[in-house]
Amino acid sequence: MKYAFSIAVAFCLYSQTLIAGGPFMVDSSGSGNPIKWEDNSLKWIVDGGPLNSAVSNQTALRWVNRLFGVWRDAELDSEKWGSLPVINLEMQYSGTLAYDINLSNYYNVAILFQPKAVIIFDAIGEIIDSELGEGAKNYVVGFASPFSNGSGYLSGGVVVLNGLFVDGDRNNSGELYEEEFKAAILHEIGHLLNLDHTQANIEAAERIDGYDFSLTDEIPTMYPVLYSEDQLNLHADDKIALAEQYPSDYYASYFCKIAGELKDADGLPMQGVDVVARATDPVFEWSDVRSYVSGVAYPMGTANGEYVLGGVVPGRGYNVGYRGIDPLFTGGSSIAPFDPPISAIVAGTINSNAVACATGGESENVALNASDETVQIDSAKDISEEGAPVSSTDDSSNSTGGAQPAGGCSLIP
Repeated sequence: MKYAFSIAVAFCLYSQTLIAGGPFMVDSSGSGNPIKWEDNSLKWIVDGGPLNSAVSNQTALRWVNRLFGVWRDAELDSEKWGSLPVINLEMQYSGTLAYDINLSNYYNVAILFQPKAVIIFDAIGEIIDSELGEGAKNYVVGFASPFSNGSGYLSGGVVVLNGLFVDGDRNNSGELYEEEFKAAILHEIGHLLNLDHTQANIEAAERIDGYDFSLTDEIPTMYPVLYSEDQLNLHADDKIALAEQYPSDYYASYFCKIAGELKDADGLPMQGVDVVARATDPVFEWSDVRSYVSGVAYPMGTANGEYVLGGVVPGRGYNVGYRGIDPLFTGGSSIAPFDPPISAIVAGTINSNAVACATGGESENVALNASDETVQIDSAKDISEEGAPVSSTDDSSNSTGGAQPAGGCSLIP
């Protein structure tokens, strides 16, 4: 069974600008920087009630604590130096509330506990229904909402988890197995860390829709659709997206980046196009993939087509291409600055030869012509990673439907 992740319109008081396909929120002033947790430190607290009648507070806390650790301890294969830790972000458990958060006190939580994030266990789905409409608890697994008060950093956030999906009632058609539910939690924590959706390896998802499960383990955690418990394991695309915002010294020193800017046939910057780098070696062609939506570091409608593809392994070749966002990824499942996605993007290749770097810390400039007339490539540029003030939005995971790939270049998943 597959479950789509979508956005819940919650805490609109804090909302400024919606962005996707890389950072969840970016500087609304147009400086090109994602908003981050101040001092690379996130403190989180937990609801004092149970997840549901079958899963105690202590058990749910263990799940959440371990899943924060999955993001914090993420490693990338450097080939020459082995697996290296790539994340520099402290994620600290700061206690459990002495009371249960329910619909009667939920709306005070976001303000009361700033700057901490709050993990909420919605045992009977009443908060989900209140936020998303009557009956939403039957298909929404949960949602996450990081937010900013304009201070230049994330000022707090919430993750709401629907306990009805893992209460042991197998007569419920939406009931998830424990590992599937944990994959959904991992996804929502990703949004809390300021990650948005990705369509990296969308072809792997297409195979599953065709009952070919050979690449189930290559679908990223931040893919908009939950296909299986395999998404409990972070993909390289997930790790790179977080490392770009919170890079460890290892990430900065031992990996490279491919940077550039997409422009249309008239020479104007193109925002909202998915750019992907895939390893040319068949051994790594599915596992070593990263994607970035052009112009995603800027508010929607900005004339900017810059992209940066990080986590490039020195000595390994990569093909770089582009394609449109799947037209079904809209609303809560959106992964581009434009919702709905830009139509009529003809997928193509950016570089005619494989891109490779010799040593870590390099930025490869990709400025070759595209293979069709829809998009052409201009001079490559590096993108600053400094923090800045930003926008806010919410994300939720729901169980409605799956996404059919939009097709595209064979170099791109």
